[in-house]
Amino acid sequence: MNREKIKIFEEKLLKEKKEKEDLIKAIKDEKQDNSINELSNYDNHPSDSATELFEVEKAMALQAEQERILDQVNSALENIHQQNYGHCKNCGAPIVEKRLEEIPYTNICSKCALEKENITTENTFNQAVNEIVISTSFQGRGKEFNTGTDSAYEKLESFNMMENMEEFSDYEEDYEDSIEKISNQQYKNQLQ
Repeated sequence: MNREKIKIFEEKLLKEKKEKEDLIKAIKDEKQDNSINELSNYDNHPSDSATELFEVEKAMALQAEQERILDQVNSALENIHQQNYGHCKNCGAPIVEKRLEEIPYTNICSKCALEKENITTENTFNQAVNEIVISTSFQGRGKEFNTGTDSAYEKLESFNMMENMEEFSDYEEDYEDSIEKISNQQYKNQLQ
């Protein structure tokens, strides 16, 4: 790759670095502003607190991702200064310029990226298969809990069934509360 192309990529990387630093600063400022909203969460509804927690976690994840990209940008700039820019860190092959135009901070070629993606996908698939095998059936309260055609509700309901139990109720049909005996006229008289 010639020096002119590298200079263009360096400018892109510097622009990307500035954008990421500004975004990280904005996220930190937003988190700090939101953390001083109220002195107490005592009067907040739990769903409001959960929403705030979700937003904080989302901001933290966004900040972490931007910091990860910023690290890659800084690494790419360092590679430019060491004259290693544009070469795959895994296999050493030149990275295609089209890929660098789209992701100027990348440090692996398309082939290595696909291999990495296939390994990740394969590991995820194997994990899913293991979970299916492990959770296919287990024993509980002496009953087989099998993941067959029953619905999840029917499976859970089977554990809640009690055999030889009489229904108990403390409700009496002929009971009348004393407040129900007050007539409308008596009620109106009390209000005057």
